[in-house]
Amino acid sequence: MAKKVGIFLCDCNRSLPLDVGAITRSLNLPTQPQLYSRLRLDDIHPLKYQAQKEKYDRLLIGCCGPRDFFLQELGTIGFQPEQIQFLNLKEECFWVHEGREAANGKAARLLRASLETAEARRQLPERPVKAGDLIFIAAESPLAFSLAR
Repeated sequence: MAKKVGIFLCDCNRSLPLDVGAITRSLNLPTQPQLYSRLRLDDIHPLKYQAQKEKYDRLLIGCCGPRDFFLQELGTIGFQPEQIQFLNLKEECFWVHEGREAANGKAARLLRASLETAEARRQLPERPVKAGDLIFIAAESPLAFSLAR
């Protein structure tokens, strides 16, 4: 079953020429990503409200703000770090490419890669192993000797 993903992008106080419509078409998304101007500051509360309201399974955040800030804020509404992905669109797209089209094209490709990577990840099933009292360790490093002790 596909996870419900919320995509939240920040245009750094309108300094990045993000074309959300072009990105939406390029990724063939059913709805446009949410666009904010001050995600690290004023807009974190609307993001949290939207994430709770829509009951997203995962979040993809395109912002140059610190990860720890978002992890802490989104943790207050129940999101775990493994449910949140980050892209720094400012540094990875808009500072390194001249021209709006090239930067938005790269942003769309990075967003697609992030979405596909997260979808491919899956929780591995837990397989309990019963072991006896004896364990064999085969290695030639001091760490192995320490582990064996």
